[in-house]
Amino acid sequence: MSAIRQMRPQPSLAFREEQARPKPDRAWKRFRNYWLLANGFMMVNLSTLLGIGGLNSIERFLFLLAGIAYLRTRKVDWINLSLFGGIVGVTWVFGLFTDFPDFSWFRYAQAIISFFAVMSFMCAWPTQRERKLMLWTLTVLPIGMVVLGGVYQLGGIGSVLAHDYTGVTRLQGNSIPAFLAAAGFAGSVAAAFLTTGFDRRCIVLTGINLAITILTATRMPSAAALIAVSVILFTGLRSGVWRLILVVYGVAVLAGFFALFGQQLITRLEDGGTSGRELMWNALLAALDHYSWTGVGFGHHGLLIPERVSHFTGTVAAHNEYLRMAVELGYVGAGLFLALFLAIFGRLLLDPRNGNRLAFFVTVAMYMMDSYSDNTITATSCFMILVAGLCGVALADPIRKKKHDTPVAMTGWAGPHALNGNPRVRAARRVPG
Repeated sequence: MSAIRQMRPQPSLAFREEQARPKPDRAWKRFRNYWLLANGFMMVNLSTLLGIGGLNSIERFLFLLAGIAYLRTRKVDWINLSLFGGIVGVTWVFGLFTDFPDFSWFRYAQAIISFFAVMSFMCAWPTQRERKLMLWTLTVLPIGMVVLGGVYQLGGIGSVLAHDYTGVTRLQGNSIPAFLAAAGFAGSVAAAFLTTGFDRRCIVLTGINLAITILTATRMPSAAALIAVSVILFTGLRSGVWRLILVVYGVAVLAGFFALFGQQLITRLEDGGTSGRELMWNALLAALDHYSWTGVGFGHHGLLIPERVSHFTGTVAAHNEYLRMAVELGYVGAGLFLALFLAIFGRLLLDPRNGNRLAFFVTVAMYMMDSYSDNTITATSCFMILVAGLCGVALADPIRKKKHDTPVAMTGWAGPHALNGNPRVRAARRVPG
């Protein structure tokens, strides 16, 4: 029997190595699948494809699943989660005291859950594999939207270009220019971090995403994306040669780009119009005068927009998050909300796991600047700017103090032979000290 056992074939070395490799755990697989599904749903844009409206709730639900799965894969930052709990407490208290007749706790719950769906990504630091997955997904997303926009146009479903009231032709992909601009902003930030942290060739994707953002002819997102990407690249590419290449070729490419498309963009910039948003702002300002202390309730500003105004503008979103917060929570509530919101990013900025604080600060600052004219909280594609910023600056590995190697004194016969130059003896034998 012993001879038979010895004759049995043994597993090969390659097989044993394969079995020894760590397998992705279920929590990681779950997060990856939900994340890709949510971003795929946003990229395909079933509202345009099927001609069905009101699918934003499904998109946010998928991101909620991805956010919960993300927190289950990581060590949760309980302080940031507590700060978000403070935001929930503030909005809940002012919801109790508002006398707005159309206030609904169901609408409030929808708004706060949708907000948690994106804020959950700010309550844990990503690992290396999560960083790569999220950055690559956000980089490819706007390019996919443009490609699908061309496919939809060939199929007679939509148009990859839009023409606004000034006569300017704007790139919109398979969505609208504002949503594509937000995705392009997030994609350019993600691609810039991929360039500095993973592969220099990703600078091509950075330029493509920046071009997509600028071709949407959106004023604030285009300027914010250009500033954020410039800072990320200049601080991340520490080589003097790369910085020189970035300045020289960056200026040359921008000059050529504006020579080709500059007239359309200048027309849009010089117009200074607000696309009817001043009508919405007037309605919200009137409500703010009446509910200046308690607001109308978190998530309720859309009820204040007259139907004729929403029909004219095609939206009920405020396109100014600071005005929106003031209307929904009152002056005091909006101040508390903003303080807690900024405290979350202040902690992320000062955390030792932040590998590029200046780049993160500028990215958040550009997001806050964009909030003056866009729906950066209500639109998932806008909030992905902050997700890209966090994934970009997170250190790949924890900081560990390296152990110094200490030479061991050679004893016995090895010492004399080593000193005599005997090639059979390793004179520099070292072990960890």
